[in-house]
This record gives sequence, C-alpha cells and structure tokens, in this order.
Amino acid sequence: MENAADDKPITLLYVEDDADIQKRLASILHLKFPQLSLLMADNGKDGLDLFRTHLPDIVLTDIRMPIMDGIQMSIEIRRVDNNARIIVLTAVSDVNSILEAIDIGINRYVLKPVIFEKLIASIERCIEETTIRRMLQQQEETIRRLAYYDSLTGLANRQMFNKLFHQAHAH
Repeated sequence: MENAADDKPITLLYVEDDADIQKRLASILHLKFPQLSLLMADNGKDGLDLFRTHLPDIVLTDIRMPIMDGIQMSIEIRRVDNNARIIVLTAVSDVNSILEAIDIGINRYVLKPVIFEKLIASIERCIEETTIRRMLQQQEETIRRLAYYDSLTGLANRQMFNKLFHQAHAH
C-alpha cells in the first residue's frame, strides 16, 4: 500500500535468526504484500543498523537472537523513532516477556508456531496505521503551508512575517 501523496512505499524490516523461517516467511510476505519494500537482517544488531539507515515503517522481529535480542533492538528503535510499528514474532510466551514487550510499546505480539491469519492481520493493521499517519502528516503540512504562504504567489504572508518577527524579537 503506497501513500498517493509521495508514492513512498511502506518499508518492513524483518529480523529473524533462523534462516529457514526467514526464507519461508519472506516468501509469504512478498506474495501477500508485494507493495512492501522488504529489508532483512538475521540478528538484532544488524536489524538496528538497517533501521537507523532506512527508517522502515514496520519492524517484524523475533525475540531470541544472537548478538542483540529483539527486545533490546526494540528499545533502541523506540529511541530512534517512537512511531515505528513493531510486531514481535516469537516462541517466547511467558507473562514477563509479554509484559516487557507491552512496556516497550510493541504494537503486536504473534506467537510461534505462527497462525498466518493473525500475522497477516497484524501486518495489515500496521500498514493501515502507517498510511493514516502519513496522510495526517501531509494534511498538517498542507494546513501549515496555507496558514503561512500566499496560495497564488507562494510567498510568505503576514502570518509568517509576524511569526518570524516574534521569534527574532524573542531571540
């Protein structure tokens, strides 16, 4: 699903240390969501590096991984972008892990063995949330532009002059 305003595809980062699971699920993701731009990593550190470089909209991650686990990666992702949608896909089902995921702000928690309908529904919901967030950002920018710039000439209007004047005066 793409935002019609800027045609930027929604990006999903998939972090999984099991190569077989990663390959199978990546194939399913490509088939079910061909509009997504998919990034993949096989541990939390590489996933975090990819996140910092590409700032994907959605993160799908395992919890137990080498080098850096999915929980620590999610904590670091929240420090970079609090709006990123994070889906945890894991066999870890103990109450403490689930509560920790909630505290971090994990958006969805899907247990292994995967019930694909639940995983697909989680991803679809994150895509919808991302699309809505992008539309709201675009509308806010349009309102800001209309408030401070003349629609005919594109030049700053009196409102912008007053705003800049007050900022300069306060400085």
